[in-house]
Amino acid sequence: MKSGAEILEIIEAIYREEKSDRAWVEGILEAAKPSLDVGSGLVGIPFEARPEGLHVPWAVVHGAAPNIKASFITDVLDTARDDREVSEVYRSAACATGSEAGMTKKRGWKMLEERGVMDFLAVNSVDTTGRGMLIGALLPKVSKIPAKRRARFQRVAAHLGIGQRYRTLMKIDNRAEAIFSANAKLLHAEGDATTNSARSALTQAVIALDRARGKLRSIDPDGALEAWRGLVDARWSLVDQFENDGKRFIVARENEPISPPLPNLSKRERQIVGYLVAGHTSKLIAYELGISDSTVRVLIHRAMQRLKVKTRSGLAAAFIAAMTPA
Repeated sequence: MKSGAEILEIIEAIYREEKSDRAWVEGILEAAKPSLDVGSGLVGIPFEARPEGLHVPWAVVHGAAPNIKASFITDVLDTARDDREVSEVYRSAACATGSEAGMTKKRGWKMLEERGVMDFLAVNSVDTTGRGMLIGALLPKVSKIPAKRRARFQRVAAHLGIGQRYRTLMKIDNRAEAIFSANAKLLHAEGDATTNSARSALTQAVIALDRARGKLRSIDPDGALEAWRGLVDARWSLVDQFENDGKRFIVARENEPISPPLPNLSKRERQIVGYLVAGHTSKLIAYELGISDSTVRVLIHRAMQRLKVKTRSGLAAAFIAAMTPA
């Protein structure tokens, strides 16, 4: 990867409006090519990681060899339709190679090897229902991801999940709760965005977003990536909106994470437990929600107390029990 600045191009593509989900994925893969593609091509797939196995309805392939078509990728993944272990990997890995995730003995893996694909780097997002989106690079040799690169792509995975959920929600209600000018002036607010705390949080986030997409991306790309948080106050997504004359605004729309049905916990605690079970660290959860790391740790501790468990694995067990049909 040449520079962390190229990562921001992927995030910009995630929040770009596209008419179809396929076009959205194609745009993300095009933006990811400089930082993710090693010359063997990229793949994008929506999926459902169900308790009984993995389901993939379609795939997009970008820049791969002629014998690696979208239909081939769906055939490969169809071998995991009844494989609980593969489904569990898709539920829990934000960024990993196939070899790191222990997929090398799977039948689908052998199909890839026969066509010269020796490994796969996955940037993966998934919500508490098992619905997710994955983009990844086909690799010509078995690989491991350096720690710094993994941290960057984990943040991309955070935005990928938020962006996928945003697209779904906007099909139902695209009302903006706050509108800002391109220079971060608040022009309109309604609902919960009218409170002083919300107005302040949104304004600061718009300013941080402007810095991340401006000079900071060139002089400190990792700082820019850190500044571009997933949500504002665990609630709002910030996206560009353009008028017919090309004038740009930044709008804030509700895009809260889906909460698992865990009794005795607040909505925020449930959201954090959902991310925790997906293998996300406290720091990554804070980045996704746009809240502090210390707040995440406090909420995890409070959830453990309320559910009368002493470890994070105990929280995971409670989550799994709640999500498993009776």
